[in-house]
Amino acid sequence: MNQVCHDIALKQNVVNLAEYLNQDALRWLSDFVKFAVKYNFDSYFGKYAILPNQKGEFACKKELYVDLGIDEELKDILEELGDDCRSGLLAVEIELDLDGKIHTSEDIAREITKRVEAILKNEGLDKREERNKRVFSKLLLWFYENESLAEKIFGDLYNRRYRLRSDEEIIEDIKFRQAILNNKNGYTEQEIIELINTPKEELFRMSPEDFHKFQQWQQNQSQVAPQVVQEEYKELVTPQELLTRLCIYSPETLELARRRFRGTRIYEYLRYIPHDFAEYAYVKAIIERAKNNIRAYLSQRDDYNCDRWYEQSTTVIAGIVKNDRPIRIVVRPSDGGQVILFYESEFDALEYPESELWVDNDIRQEIITLGRVLKNTGINRIPL
Repeated sequence: MNQVCHDIALKQNVVNLAEYLNQDALRWLSDFVKFAVKYNFDSYFGKYAILPNQKGEFACKKELYVDLGIDEELKDILEELGDDCRSGLLAVEIELDLDGKIHTSEDIAREITKRVEAILKNEGLDKREERNKRVFSKLLLWFYENESLAEKIFGDLYNRRYRLRSDEEIIEDIKFRQAILNNKNGYTEQEIIELINTPKEELFRMSPEDFHKFQQWQQNQSQVAPQVVQEEYKELVTPQELLTRLCIYSPETLELARRRFRGTRIYEYLRYIPHDFAEYAYVKAIIERAKNNIRAYLSQRDDYNCDRWYEQSTTVIAGIVKNDRPIRIVVRPSDGGQVILFYESEFDALEYPESELWVDNDIRQEIITLGRVLKNTGINRIPL
């Protein structure tokens, strides 16, 4: 047991442990903690930093408190005020008595109050700092949405909440809202909110011509007849997202996808993407990135040998040896949190037992198992 705990501690955090185990590290740690408690090995929790905090880092038992349903927004507010509170809270996935040490929303509120009062006390005649404006706004909004609890746990700070918003800030808010409502370009308030919530790279990666085509595509999309399709397709928003999830990197692969999905809602998205669309180069680049990252990752593992790596198709790789047995893998970028398979070469490869599906989002490389697919999609019936 001593060696096991020592090895876990060496991983330092949940991400490293997950890569080592090739599975959900928090679930594994939850089972491990239950086992240790059951067989009286819990003394090791004080000796080794193996308990995950809410930032995914490992800590010793004495450094942590149990989170008794603390409001997540309050944690965010306290962290913006400079208190790294999640570092001292045991991950909620772990069930363990920490000798009665607990933290509640009231404890967090007490610390928020202390820090807010210090800021207010030290404010002079100068304008309030922007970061303080932002965090005070979040706190005021939380007060509004949780009035009864706010009055109970914040007390005087809640009762004197008017101090969190100066007259100058109120006037600025009014002017800003008037500017939005009276804009000369005819945007509605909802359209402006949607625009604000759209990542900049999605707005500016397109050329003006492509953006105009995209606007036409959106208008046409809203007019198409509803189709009976899988729920996952309804969330696709931009042409770039769609091309990425399908791995469409050329006019030829676009046409192939159109034929494959004809009669579905996804086809109605594809039909308005032009053959000369500028995003092909972007998709091709992230496919190459995914292959490079996954090859580098597998090459570091003892159970894989990638010396004879070669591409059977753009996303199907052969020449890999795993535990002395040849395998093929399908490689996909997972930017956006979803992949959509449709190439025959991919299905052919995955039909064989000695094959694997790997994804990469430029941060993490992971294998997608059948169990994960079944769990995430809700499929429980497989025709044979």
